Amino acid sequence: MTAIKVDDLEGIELDYWVAKAEGLFWNNNHTFELYKNGPDKPVIDWNFIGPIIERDKIITHYSDLTDEHWISSYIAGDSEIICKGESCIQAIKRLIVKRKYGETVE
Repeated sequence: MTAIKVDDLEGIELDYWVAKAEGLFWNNNHTFELYKNGPDKPVIDWNFIGPIIERDKIITHYSDLTDEHWISSYIAGDSEIICKGESCIQAIKRLIVKRKYGETVE
């Protein structure tokens, strides 16, 4: 299996790793069990992510200094994890995965 940078994850692949990081079930058909309205309307949305933001004290902001993107960050002691995304929720999802698995996933 080839390593994939967390910063390159998007779409259903990113949702898979968020589900795995949060200990949720992913079935053998690669469909997330919490998809209730089809794969185009995942439950890994703000209703799912909101409590994680609060629980983990994730910080988000928008940056347009060099290129337009959202940034999420998590600080624990002397270390900080930072992720970017085209949307705020994408940046947060990447942060959840990176915090659990590091810079790459396999």
